[in-house]
Amino acid sequence: MNQDQQVHRIENDEITLKDLILKFKEYVLQIFRSWWIVGIFILIMAFIMYLRARLSETSYIAQVTFMVSGGGGSENVNPLSGLLGQVGIGGGSGAGDTNPIKVIQLSQSLKIMGRILFSDVEVMGKKDYVANHLIEYYDYKEKWDDEKLKDFSFQHPKIDSFNRLENRVLKQLHFRLRGTGSEPALIALSCDEDSGIYTMTANTLAEDLSIQIAKKAYETLSSYYTARRIEPQKKRYDAIKTRLDSVSKVLKNLDYRVARSQDQSFGLPDRTSNIEGERLQREQQIAILTYGEIRKNLEVADYALRSSKPFFQVVDDAMSPAQRVKPSTTTAIILGIILGAFLGILFVVLRKLVMDALNS
Repeated sequence: MNQDQQVHRIENDEITLKDLILKFKEYVLQIFRSWWIVGIFILIMAFIMYLRARLSETSYIAQVTFMVSGGGGSENVNPLSGLLGQVGIGGGSGAGDTNPIKVIQLSQSLKIMGRILFSDVEVMGKKDYVANHLIEYYDYKEKWDDEKLKDFSFQHPKIDSFNRLENRVLKQLHFRLRGTGSEPALIALSCDEDSGIYTMTANTLAEDLSIQIAKKAYETLSSYYTARRIEPQKKRYDAIKTRLDSVSKVLKNLDYRVARSQDQSFGLPDRTSNIEGERLQREQQIAILTYGEIRKNLEVADYALRSSKPFFQVVDDAMSPAQRVKPSTTTAIILGIILGAFLGILFVVLRKLVMDALNS
């Protein structure tokens, strides 16, 4: 192939701006000519979206907003450094803010949600576990294929003693509370980075159930998080307190024995007769010094315990009426029109591409 033939072939293969404009105009005209196809797609999608909105169930959203303060710093920080920091000695307490990510992840754990599921709440005059209310309101007995679950309900809250069937249902409810890919979470916790305010949200099919779950979720999270956060300091405080009580009993016994020894030796001229009394007095002094040191350690441990304790404070509690949520049919129709138009145009364009390719 010579050079002139190569140049001629390249010129024939080039697509100019004019060609693109003409091709675009051709497709636009084809879309207008096929308006009835686009219209059919629009009608179908608008009807589907309208029907979906009409058949969707009404849900109720209840929220508890709260703040968390205190309890900062590492759990292994030396409590003495914090105590000295208060009087201008040392490097301070090492306190810091509560980690929001840790709080949110903890709220989704089975430890927390398991306690929520087996809290007694009253909904529409019926008192039962949250788990059993969810099974009833979401018709799980009808949805479950297993015949063993047709009449299933939890009879006790002891998760550690659950059998295989109970664990299976528990896991399903846990996933439902956290949310799955196809279903939204029934319980969600979020934190505003600017204000540091947390929002506990419950979204269920019953207003009373949403309100009760939101409250129980906050109460459970606050009590469990506080207990876990102060656990190391609480153990240290309890150990020192036990030691202090023991020394206190020994000291009281020595006080009595010393007083009794002094009464018995009163008026005796021979000091050798009071050797036992002097020994008891020495033991008494040692016990007094030991008691004082342990008392100081207890004060330090008490300060560390109080410093490590986070404080949960409700800003707005969940109350009736809860927010009623139901998809708008108008919005659903508009979305259906947009989606139908897009699918219709896409169908017309792809059909023309295929026809042009077959006719070329």
